[in-house]
Amino acid sequence: MTEDDLRERIAALEAEVAALRETRQALMNRVERGVDQAGSAFHLFESNILLRRRVDERTEALSKANAELLLEIAERKRVEEQLTRAKEAAEGASRAKTEFLAHMSHELRTPLNGVLGMASLLLQMGLGPQETECARTIQTSAENLLGMINGLLDFSKMEAGKMRLDPTVFEVEPLLSGVLHLMEPAVRDRGLTMELLRAPGVPRAVLGDRGRLRQVLLNLLSNAVKFTHTGSITLRVSPRPKENLRFEVEDSGIGISPASTTWCSSPSPRPTPRPPVATAAPGSASRSASAWCSSWGAR
Repeated sequence: MTEDDLRERIAALEAEVAALRETRQALMNRVERGVDQAGSAFHLFESNILLRRRVDERTEALSKANAELLLEIAERKRVEEQLTRAKEAAEGASRAKTEFLAHMSHELRTPLNGVLGMASLLLQMGLGPQETECARTIQTSAENLLGMINGLLDFSKMEAGKMRLDPTVFEVEPLLSGVLHLMEPAVRDRGLTMELLRAPGVPRAVLGDRGRLRQVLLNLLSNAVKFTHTGSITLRVSPRPKENLRFEVEDSGIGISPASTTWCSSPSPRPTPRPPVATAAPGSASRSASAWCSSWGAR
């Protein structure tokens, strides 16, 4: 029985008790005016006893309903206090996680920037073809690792509601070329092929968060490379209404199960049990890409 039901029941009982009391008083008034016939007086006496009994019963029911209402209110208050404490604990844990990730990402970025700087210097020293390729691999790997660290921090910020976009006007072609260049070593090592297909009408420059878009494309392409053992990977770009762009990553790999696709766009933990071996189990890269796109109002 809900609190509203109890209140309605109490109101009805109170009205009935009041009516019984009025009836009893009316009968008592008739007795006080001096009813002459003994039979009528006896009948009124019995009626008075009956009415008193009914009043007592209704009063007891009213007291019981009041007690139930008080218990219901106390229980709801207890549950609300538990929910408040749980919410505060979850928010505290989220803040602690965000602060920890921010600190760790800073500590990791410092040596990585040193690696990137040294790799850049090596590439400017006129090394031989093999040494140049090694230096370029070091640079690419460090850039990818730095992007993953930044992505992890950004995802934590999104969970805490602190993610902010940095929209600027940027050229589309250099962005796409840079993304494909970063993916070339991984694609080549796995014996795959990768191509970029541009639909007619793609603008030269657009307004958006270039860094976040670059990371989304890298995340999606990295997943495609990870779960594609043979075949090809295709990045498609096409114009959409209202000056929007559509990016599609297609591969000949094993695909993602429907359960994992749903998990990518939800705040819940990874599904258990994990997807079968025949399908890919997306990690934080896919989930971060989905969360970023959602924060932009994209799909």
